[in-house]
Amino acid sequence: MALATLDGQSALTAEHVFFDIAVAASLRSGYLVVEGMADQVGLRICLDAKGVSNWTKLMGGTGESPPPRVPFGVERFSIRNAGVEFIDEGSKVHLGASEVNADLYGLGPDLSEPARLEMKASIAGRAKVSGNSELTLIPFHVNPVVYLDDFDLTSIAAYLEGMGVVIKQGRMKGNLAFEYGSDEAGQVFRLGKSNLIWHDVQWGMKNGPDADWEVDDIRLDGLEYDGATATLRLAKSHIDTLAVASRNGVKVRIRDADLGKLLLDLYRFSAQAGSIAIRTVDLTQDRGSGSMAAAVFNLWSNGLGWSETRLAARGLGWEGMRLWDSSATLGEPPEIRFRKMSADDVAADFVKRSFSMAKFDSADAEISAWISPKREFEIPGFLGDWAGVIRPGSSNEGWAFSLGEGVIRNYRLNLADHGVDPPARIGLDDLEIRLQGVDTRQGKFALRLESVVDRKGRISVQGSGSFDPPEAELRLQVENLGLRPFRSYLDDFARIDLAKGRLNLEGGLAYRPVGNDVRFSGTAEIAGLVTVDRKDGRDFIHWRSLRAEGLTLETSANRLSIRQLVADRPYARIVVSRQRTLNLIENLFQPRSKPAGPSGQASRPFAVTVGSLLVRDGSADFSDLSLQPSVSVDIRGLTGVVQSLSSRPDAEAEVSIKGSISDTSPVTISGRINPFLFGTFADLSIRFKNVDLTELSPYSARFAGYRIDKGKADLDLHYRLRDRKLLADNNLVFDHLTLGERVDSPEAISLPVKLAVSLMRGLDGKINIDLPISGNLDDPKFSITGLLTKAAVGVITKVVSSPFSAIGMLFDGGSDDAGSIDFRPGSFELEGAEKSRLDGLATALSQRPGLSLEIRGTARSGRDASALAEQQLRRQLENAKAIELRLAGGDRDRAPAGSSVLSGEDYRRLFSHFYRLRYPGAAEWAALPRGERVLGGELFESARGKVLKDWSISEIDLRRLAQARAAAVRSYLVQKGIEPTRIYLLDVELTPGDGDTIALLSLS
Repeated sequence: MALATLDGQSALTAEHVFFDIAVAASLRSGYLVVEGMADQVGLRICLDAKGVSNWTKLMGGTGESPPPRVPFGVERFSIRNAGVEFIDEGSKVHLGASEVNADLYGLGPDLSEPARLEMKASIAGRAKVSGNSELTLIPFHVNPVVYLDDFDLTSIAAYLEGMGVVIKQGRMKGNLAFEYGSDEAGQVFRLGKSNLIWHDVQWGMKNGPDADWEVDDIRLDGLEYDGATATLRLAKSHIDTLAVASRNGVKVRIRDADLGKLLLDLYRFSAQAGSIAIRTVDLTQDRGSGSMAAAVFNLWSNGLGWSETRLAARGLGWEGMRLWDSSATLGEPPEIRFRKMSADDVAADFVKRSFSMAKFDSADAEISAWISPKREFEIPGFLGDWAGVIRPGSSNEGWAFSLGEGVIRNYRLNLADHGVDPPARIGLDDLEIRLQGVDTRQGKFALRLESVVDRKGRISVQGSGSFDPPEAELRLQVENLGLRPFRSYLDDFARIDLAKGRLNLEGGLAYRPVGNDVRFSGTAEIAGLVTVDRKDGRDFIHWRSLRAEGLTLETSANRLSIRQLVADRPYARIVVSRQRTLNLIENLFQPRSKPAGPSGQASRPFAVTVGSLLVRDGSADFSDLSLQPSVSVDIRGLTGVVQSLSSRPDAEAEVSIKGSISDTSPVTISGRINPFLFGTFADLSIRFKNVDLTELSPYSARFAGYRIDKGKADLDLHYRLRDRKLLADNNLVFDHLTLGERVDSPEAISLPVKLAVSLMRGLDGKINIDLPISGNLDDPKFSITGLLTKAAVGVITKVVSSPFSAIGMLFDGGSDDAGSIDFRPGSFELEGAEKSRLDGLATALSQRPGLSLEIRGTARSGRDASALAEQQLRRQLENAKAIELRLAGGDRDRAPAGSSVLSGEDYRRLFSHFYRLRYPGAAEWAALPRGERVLGGELFESARGKVLKDWSISEIDLRRLAQARAAAVRSYLVQKGIEPTRIYLLDVELTPGDGDTIALLSLS
C-alpha cells in the first residue's frame, strides 16, 4: 500500500495491511469499525516552510472549512517494524526513526477528534524513544509524552540555532511532554514540564562571544517552552562541569553550578533566575609573556535578571577569589586574593549607561599593585591595561554609578613604584573603607578610610565628596607614617639617604575643580628624621621633630603658609672636603632638569610664609678636612626664633638664636634675613664668646704659618648684604693668644706674625682687632676667607711697621712661672703628694683671679711605654686566669675577664704559656730542664724583658696618656673651685728616653 500527496511525495507505505471489519457496528453507526495491523510501514511527516504538515494537505483540512469525515473508524490499529521520517523544511530538521512499534486507538470517522497513540522506536540505531500521545490529524495536533535515552542532540540542532545556539555534539535522555500542531496559519509548539539530562555537549553561540562551549553533564528539571511566545521556563538545573574556550586564549571552567527558577524570553533576549550557585569558576588566559589564572569559589546570586538593555540581581557574591598572573616581570607578588564579597540590589542599564548597588560588602583581601618603569599603573590580571582607564573623552565617562552603602574590610594593599631606583614600596594593612550615598551624577557621598601603614603607621580619612562637580571635604590624620620607603624620591634633588623618619599629619583636606585647587589646613610633623651622607655613610641632617602648626597649602594660589614651625633638636654635619667642596652644596643644591612648559608660559613662583621658626636645642658639627690636621667644631644648644619668614622679595625675617661651641663658648645670632632669595638681603650679627682657639689651629697654620698653642676669642661679627653686595664689620678679641710651632704653608703670609701678636697683646692678655671687609657676590674671585685674610694682613702690617707706637700703648705682660706634676710611669692618677701641691696651687689661683693656668701633658717613649706594656701584659694574663676559673666552674659568676688577682706562681705559669705560644723556638725553652714548662729565675726575667721590649705601644697610646694626665690636673683644680675658663690645655708633648713622667704647668 502507498499513499502520496498531490505533489507525488510519499506520505505512507506498507508492505502488509490487515483489517478486521465489524459490520454490525457499521450498520448502527453508519461507518465501518475496523481493527487492523500494518507491517513494514514507512511514515513520512513533512512540514513546509510555513509549518503546514503534508498530512494536513493530504486530508484537505484548511482550518476554515469543517474537517472531513471518513466512512470508517479505527478502533485499534497496530504498526510493527515501521520507519518514520520527519522533515521540517522551515527549520531544516530531518529525523528518522526505525523499529517503530505503535498502536493507534479511536481514529475517525471525524478526523478533528483526537485519537490515542502509543509508540516505541529507535533513532539512528542508538537512541531509544517511547511515549504516548493524543493525535488529531486535521488539523494536525499531537501532545506526546516522550521518553528518550541516548538521543543525539545534533539531530535537532536546527531548532536550537533559532535560539543562537550551534550544537556540535551531545547526547540527551529524559522525558519530554510537548505539544505540537500545524495548519495553514502556522505551527504551534509547546514543551510541558520535562526533565532532561545532557551529556558531553559541545556548542557555540551565533551572536555571543567567539568561543567553544563544552559541558560534561547538565540536568534540567521542570523544563517548559512556549513556541508562540518563545519563552522557556526551568524549575532547576545542575551543571557538573562547563568549559568555555575563546579564540583569544581565554578559558573558563565552571564546576557544580545550580540554577533555580529560570525564565528565558528568546524574543526579547531576556532572562530571570531565582538563584544561581556555583562551587568554583576557573579562568585562564594565555599571554605573550605568561598566563593569567583566576578562581572564584562559592559564587552565588539571588533574583538575577538580564536582557539586552538591563541586568539586575537582588544579591550576588562569592566566598573566595584568587587571581594569579605570571606575566608580571618586576618581581612583584603576581597574586591577588579576595575572601568574601557580596552585593545587594545590583542593577545595570546599558541604554542609560548606569550601574547601581544598594549595598556592597567585601572582606579579607590581599592586592598587589605597582607603577611600572613606563609609569603605567598595573595590577595582576590587568597588567598594562589600566593606563587608559577613565581618560577624558573615553566612553567610561558616560557611565553613572551609584552605591547606597559600601564597605571594604581587612584589606591588605601592597604598592610599589618601579619608576624610581630602588623601587619605593608601602604596605597598607587592615584597610577599611566605608562609603555611603555614592552617585556619580548628583549629590554628595560620605567617606571613611582607616588603615595601618607598614605595621607601625596609621592613616585615617573621613568626610564627604561628590562627582559632579568633583569635590571633596575630608578630615585627614596620619600617624607614624614611615618615610624610609620614599627615600628613592630624594634622588631628583639630593645625594643623601633617608635612614628613617615618621610623618604625622592632621587637618582638613579639600578639593575644588576650579583651578584644580587642593587645600590642606592643619598641622604636619616629620619626627625622628635621620639622613645619611652617601659619600661617607655618616649622619648628615637629623632632628627629633620638625612640626608645622597652622599650616595651610593652596595649590591654586601656589601658596604655603605656616603659623609656627618648630624644630626640636635639629642637627647638621657640615664638612669641607679635602677638595675644598662643601657637603651642603654637594648634597642638597643639585641642579634639576625642569619639564618644559608651553611656549611663552611663565610659572607663578611658589609663595611661602612662616610666622615663626622656633629652634629648640639645635646642634651642628663643622669639619674642615682640607686642612691637616683637620678642623672640628661642635655647636650645641642652639635655641631661638626666626620671625616673619616669607618668600616676598621685600621680606625681612627677624633672627634671634643662641647656642654654644663645645659647651663653654656661647654663640648669639641676631638680625634680619631673607633665606628664600639667597644672596639678596641679610643683616646679621653673630657673637662668639670664649672660643677655644686651639680648635682653629689648622687655619692659623694655613694662613699665618703657625699653630695656635693656646688662646680664647670673643668674636663680634656684623654682616650686611644687599643687592649681592657685602659689608662686614668683624671685631675680634683674642685672650692669651699664643702661637705654637712653625708650619710650612704656601698660603701663609710672609710677615712676622709672632712679633705682631706680642705687640698687640695688652696687659690683660687680650688682643682687640677690627676687620671691616666688603665685596660683591657676583665677583668670580669673591671669598669671605680671602677678604678676612687681606684685612688681617693689613692690620699686622700696620703693627709690625710701627712697633714702638704699639709698645707705647701697652704694659709689660709679666713673667712666667713653670712647674710640673709627677706621675708614676704609665699612670695618669694623681698621688697624694701631687694633690697636696695642687691644693696649694688652687689656693694661689683663687687669690689671684687674673692668673690663668696652662697644662701640657707629657709622655716618655721609654718608661711610660714600658709601664703601658707591663699593664697590657698583666691584663692579658688576668683575662687568661679568668677564663680558667670559668672553665673550672668554681668562680664562674665571680671572676669576669680581667678581674682575677694573679699570684706570683699564676703569673709565671700563665706568662710561660703565653711566651711559648708567641716564641715557640726561643732559647729559654732549650735551657729549661726536661719536663719543666714554667719559666723561673733568670729565664723568666729574660723572657719577660723580651716580651716587654717587643710589645707594641703606639704614639696614639702615649698621646692619650699625656692627654689624660693634663685632664686629671684640670679636673682636680675645677673640683677645687677654679673656673674652667682660666684653665688651658696645651698640645701634648711626647719625648724619647726614660726621663720624668710629668704634666707641665705654666701661669700667664
